[in-house]
Formats: sequence, structure tokens, C-alpha cells
Amino acid sequence: MSESKRAKHDRRTVLDRRYRKSPVIEALCEIYFSGSAWDETVPGAFYERWKNEFP
Repeated sequence: MSESKRAKHDRRTVLDRRYRKSPVIEALCEIYFSGSAWDETVPGAFYERWKNEFP
């Protein structure tokens, strides 16, 4: 199998894989915007928006 076909096959296999018990317990994502000022109310506002979907 050529390298490009193998890479495409490997990528598809990883994306199509399903687990009975997901290995992900918690995930974190940080996004930084240049020039934005930090406001201490942001985490509370974010939580209020999403708390019912992600308690």
C-alpha cells in the first residue's frame, strides 16, 4: 500500500473507531485572543450559559 493510501486509511480508521466506554473523562481547551482584556465575570457568564448542558 502506498504511503498516501496508508495515511488516508489510518486517518479513517481512527475517526471511525467507537468505544463502549469513552476513554475521555474531561477535556480542556484554551483560546487566546490578542488584544483582549481579561474580565473576571467571563468564567461566570460562560458557566451560566452552559451549566444545564454540562453540569
